[in-house]
Amino acid sequence: MREALTLVVAFAVLSGTTAVVYLLTPLAAWLAVRIGAMDQPGARKLHTSPVPRLGGLAIVASVYLALGLVWVSERPISLHAIDSFLAGLALGLLPILSVSLIDDIRPLPALVKLAGHAAGAATGIYFGISLYHEVHLFGLAIELGFMAIPLSLLWLVGVTNAFNIIDGLDGLAAGQAMISCSSLAVIASMSGHAEMAFVGAVVSAALLGFLPFNLHPARVFLGDSGSTAIGYVVACLALSGGLMLSSGFAILLPVLLVGIPVADTLLAILRRAAGRLLGSRVAGIFGPDRDHIHHRVLAAGGGQGAAVITLLAGAVVLVAVGFSSLILSNRASEILLIAVVWAGIMGIIRLDYQEFALIRRGSLLRMFETAPIRQGVAVIVVDMLLVAISAWAAIGLKVNDWGLETSLAVFGAMAFTMAVSTVTVFWFFGIYRWVWRLADMNDLRQAGLAVIISGLLALFFHETLRLHHAPRSLYGIAVIIQLCGSVTIRAAYRMLSDWQSHAATTGTPTLIYGAGYHGSTLARELFDKPTFRRKVVGYLDDNPLKVGRVLNGVDILGGVENLASVVEQTKATSLIISTDAIPQRRIKQVRHQCEALGVECLQFNIVLAKAGERESPSNRDTTSN
Repeated sequence: MREALTLVVAFAVLSGTTAVVYLLTPLAAWLAVRIGAMDQPGARKLHTSPVPRLGGLAIVASVYLALGLVWVSERPISLHAIDSFLAGLALGLLPILSVSLIDDIRPLPALVKLAGHAAGAATGIYFGISLYHEVHLFGLAIELGFMAIPLSLLWLVGVTNAFNIIDGLDGLAAGQAMISCSSLAVIASMSGHAEMAFVGAVVSAALLGFLPFNLHPARVFLGDSGSTAIGYVVACLALSGGLMLSSGFAILLPVLLVGIPVADTLLAILRRAAGRLLGSRVAGIFGPDRDHIHHRVLAAGGGQGAAVITLLAGAVVLVAVGFSSLILSNRASEILLIAVVWAGIMGIIRLDYQEFALIRRGSLLRMFETAPIRQGVAVIVVDMLLVAISAWAAIGLKVNDWGLETSLAVFGAMAFTMAVSTVTVFWFFGIYRWVWRLADMNDLRQAGLAVIISGLLALFFHETLRLHHAPRSLYGIAVIIQLCGSVTIRAAYRMLSDWQSHAATTGTPTLIYGAGYHGSTLARELFDKPTFRRKVVGYLDDNPLKVGRVLNGVDILGGVENLASVVEQTKATSLIISTDAIPQRRIKQVRHQCEALGVECLQFNIVLAKAGERESPSNRDTTSN
């Protein structure tokens, strides 16, 4: 009987909360008009007329009212078991609401708002809303110790701002918050935290009453006061209710339940930081822009309604993944998490953020041109770091002492002897004087030989000085690891240069006739010379055994008889004959077909001439009709 009464009262409270928000929202809109808290149209805005803010005040007021009444009445629902949580929630919201309400009327500097959010988060932590000192992931216990407090502060401030950041489309932030709070309430109930589940349900009910005014076209906005408030509430709920002690994802479960806002926040920080490093015109880490996930999804077409539905559907999928981890084994949860991360990376790639197109834009290549790297200082530091990593990995693989608990002396001796021998041999070979951005196979072979000789020299020191009693095979393992790392690092510039060339998206789509040595040479010349403005899209070759193979990362698509279909497939507007070894009759045939298809036909020639007699072929397009 008591359980039935509890359900009836809970339903009445939730229904009443929804109704109160529905009645208070027009009043909040009227207040916003009176005090000037209006969201004006602008370059970054999607609405064309002023819209009242402060809709979030109706949500906060109704949640305070509902929880306050239940807390005072005590029957049949008692919230006194979570007095500390309610105090942290209610008092922590005050500084956040204060700075956000002022910002809705008159914009405040980002650091001032951040200080207010941090004060609210610190208040919540003071009342016990924080991570446990021990959390779980895939069945493993992770001891956080003193790091629990700063990590909790980061989570509370981050999620508070995350909901403010995604509040860019009508109904998006409120819809996401409703999904998050509902799922948090369900998990809290499953974990035996009925009081926390009730709090989540009350917030969800309040958001349900606000959504009719906020769906497109929105009549009222949450405003900063509303979006940051619901962000703080969601963040607090995620740190409570036993989520961290659940099975499966455990500590990662709250991240999934608020996945879209968290992902958008992290992505914004990364792309703005990348933009600043690459010299792009960005307003800074905290500056506004129109490159958030919801802006990109909106730009794909379909309007605001379709974009919001798409993003909220993604949020529901993440919630489903989080719930599934509660019933899956730890190994299955690991595989599922990898799949989710991979899908997220693929989705971000589809959004085509230019800040992350590091290879195509050649941004990574520019770091190789800095003074420390050109002068070899940074390279020596990297080599020393690689030596230390190689020694540590060798010890871990050989004796399974990854923490160096019993092998610290061995590690120190190995690192010292290998470092001295590496610098000595590399200096003798002149490795630090080589221009690695133009490296070829001979250069890499020399670097590999230098690593092997330095390893033998280190082993000689080991045998002569008897610095430790470790087995000789440790040096063999370390040399193999160092060899792979050293050669890879020195080949990095060349590899990045090739990848950038292949990733180029501009230039005349060009076919190369002749998939042999001359065709390969021509392709590399076109890749390396952006001034030619040609993009190699495929090869033609009369040898049927080559068709279907790949040369220089480009497909060999067929013979001359397939020219029409290849042109249609690749949209090529130009063809270059790579060598004069091709019979003239075949060249004439190709030219006639090109004329019929409207494709430019050129022939590649390498010309040697006395200095001063003609322009150097390296400075012009070395092709002729």
